[in-house]
Parts: sequence; structure tokens; C-alpha cells
Amino acid sequence: MRIAISAFTLESVSFLPHLTDVDDFESVALRGAGMIDALRGTASVGGGFIEVLEEAGADMVPLVYADTF
Repeated sequence: MRIAISAFTLESVSFLPHLTDVDDFESVALRGAGMIDALRGTASVGGGFIEVLEEAGADMVPLVYADTF
């Protein structure tokens, strides 16, 4: 089983002092194998997803993970 991993998350409300733009995502984006290493073992959605895929023996294809919290 080969699974691509990619995520873009944004939490936004109208009272924030600035707009979220591409640079906000780029500043926190994780890519490639480094994404797996950074998320593995964390109490995050991405970390949980990686844990489940590893337990299933899946071949993970990390693309990009950007979380602007």
C-alpha cells in the first residue's frame, strides 16, 4: 500500500490583525522525508496518521505539510 501524505490547515477568524497568505504557509511547511521525521511521535494529526501508516506497513510518500496555527 502506497499512501501520499499532504496537509494544509488554516484556522482563521475575522478579528485577526492580518490576512494569511502563501508566505505564512511556506514559513511552516515541512516537505519530503523531513516531514515524516518532524511529525513522527508528535501528538498531532500528522503524527497520528504516520503512526497508523507505519503500523499498517504502508509505503509513505511525503509531499508537503503546512499548519498555520
